Amino acid sequence: MHSQDNRQSGLLSQFFESTLVSVAMFDRDMQYIKANRRYLDDYRLNAENITGRSFYDDFPDLPQGWQEAHERCLAGATQRVEDCIVHSDGATIRAHWELQPWH
Repeated sequence: MHSQDNRQSGLLSQFFESTLVSVAMFDRDMQYIKANRRYLDDYRLNAENITGRSFYDDFPDLPQGWQEAHERCLAGATQRVEDCIVHSDGATIRAHWELQPWH
């Protein structure tokens, strides 16, 4: 059974890294668990120390609606957010995000 779990974990990790869309996973405090290369590139983020870093540190000027969408997602709802955001380096990024709870 243990080798089956390792195989499934490996497949999930491979899918996560090879998907053509930006994907990031967060804990309940909106700290990164994992982000794929596409996400890091699209949002101009440094891969170093991504795990445990706060999403809100990377995007400090998000409108209040984003935090409310995150809270609804953490409560179990799927949320779609479309907006322009300003990255901490000053770049404006057009974002089309779908937020889904993951258990």
